[in-house]
Amino acid sequence: MGIVQKGFAAEIVTKKGRVYKFDDVGCQILFFKSAQIKIEDCAHILVLKHGTDQEWIEANKAIFITEVQIKSPMNFNYACYKNNENIPSMYLTSSLNKYNWEEIYSKIGQ
Repeated sequence: MGIVQKGFAAEIVTKKGRVYKFDDVGCQILFFKSAQIKIEDCAHILVLKHGTDQEWIEANKAIFITEVQIKSPMNFNYACYKNNENIPSMYLTSSLNKYNWEEIYSKIGQ
């Protein structure tokens, strides 16, 4: 299966060089929680900057936002940005929520 909507993609690169691709950061987290791979076995845990198709961010350095206008392919509905970036003004509404990697990791698949 290919990536449906690149602006929400996520990727894992293991220390052995194996690459896993996901449509959505939520699927990436569920993959970890299914114990198919351990975080400590990863060289990189990456998320794609929202609205781009090649700008990868290390997940632990990203900010994840939810807002009613954000609709991701697998319905986890998180958009990723760099911590020091400005979030586009169209998302700066009362429904905006911001999370870091640890927070969304604990929220997904509870």
